[in-house]
Amino acid sequence: MSKLPLTALATFEVAARKNTFVAAADVLHVTSSAVSRQIRSLENRLGYALFDRSGKTIRLTERGAMLLPTIQSGFSELRRAVEVARHFTDSRRLSLTMLASFLQRWLLPRLHDFQTRNPTIDLRFSTSSQIANFVDSDFDAGIRLGGGRWKDLKSIRIFDEWLVPVARPELVKRIGLIDKKSMISKLSLLHAEDEPWSIWINAAFGQDIALPAGPRMDDSIGVLVAAERGQGIALARWSLVNADVASGRLALAASTAITFHRTYYFVAPPAKYDLPAVRAFRDWLVDTGRRVEPPPVTVLPRHAPRADS
Repeated sequence: MSKLPLTALATFEVAARKNTFVAAADVLHVTSSAVSRQIRSLENRLGYALFDRSGKTIRLTERGAMLLPTIQSGFSELRRAVEVARHFTDSRRLSLTMLASFLQRWLLPRLHDFQTRNPTIDLRFSTSSQIANFVDSDFDAGIRLGGGRWKDLKSIRIFDEWLVPVARPELVKRIGLIDKKSMISKLSLLHAEDEPWSIWINAAFGQDIALPAGPRMDDSIGVLVAAERGQGIALARWSLVNADVASGRLALAASTAITFHRTYYFVAPPAKYDLPAVRAFRDWLVDTGRRVEPPPVTVLPRHAPRADS
């Protein structure tokens, strides 16, 4: 290890990503001449050129391009190992990533129970609709809505999800439950990109139906807020509206729900999966998920529509 040119290899990796020695110097907080010296020393050690310096920018040579992926993979593994080692000395901190809708509507109302059981664990949450990169971030674990298989991650199912139409109670009382396909064209539907009405309609009535125009949002929470304000009917994930239906803020707008094709999973890199804080949160989450009940209506499988009515 004492003979391994780690500084030169790290400089090479940054220069290859930035395509100029000047940009690499900014990242590394050194001078461009220092970057050039590190690259030259590495080239002398290897016995071949890593960059073509014929223009204003640098380009990887064929051998440099072959070396780069291995160097990047090696540094990723080193970063991961250091992060895992740090967590063994700071086992109280737990950094989690998940959808904002799941955090706000399902997890936060239940979180007091976990904190009471684990008062020394310092939870940190990050919410994004983008899939987190566990390799280049300090996330310890996450909650994902999907099929259960993600590359380089271990996963365990938390609970299934269902889609249900919901609206303000007075709106449901006025229009009645959605039980005929002929009703669809007369309704004020609120549309969310991730929970399209077409899949519920196809399962409930056995065919696709032209949908009436209505507000379209890329945010599940935004659709629910609009429904709570009486602006229309939302097709919602049951986990997000269960408490609202129980409290009377929203009401089920149909006697049929469908099983969503995506499920909630707890995920973590294998190296972090059994760290004390990760294990404590995972076990609590799975145990809490076992108590989740489906909506109190007829639940249809995702691909099994009933006869038309």
